[in-house]
Amino acid sequence: MNNEKILNELNDKLDYMLDHLEDYTDIDIRSIVNQMNELYPADPMPPVPIEESIKDFWEFVAKREEEERILSQCLTKNVSNLDDICLFRLYNCLKLFRRRRFSS
Repeated sequence: MNNEKILNELNDKLDYMLDHLEDYTDIDIRSIVNQMNELYPADPMPPVPIEESIKDFWEFVAKREEEERILSQCLTKNVSNLDDICLFRLYNCLKLFRRRRFSS
């Protein structure tokens, strides 16, 4: 039996045990969880260091702020409420989509 099938069976058994907690002890549940942990494949990707994640987040924020700055310069002065801004963005997205579609 392959690991995936065994994991599915153990998961089903664990679900049943959790639904009927009064019939099982914590040792029974830990036993199932430990078996599942042994069968799960190791994660091939090492965890990303927190410093790198934070750096990526702030790069994303900076790009988004630049997009917002550019968009705010493009908005006409009579666009004042959120509905108008959303419609303006949708209109521009559709224009860009149409240009790409017809130019290719």
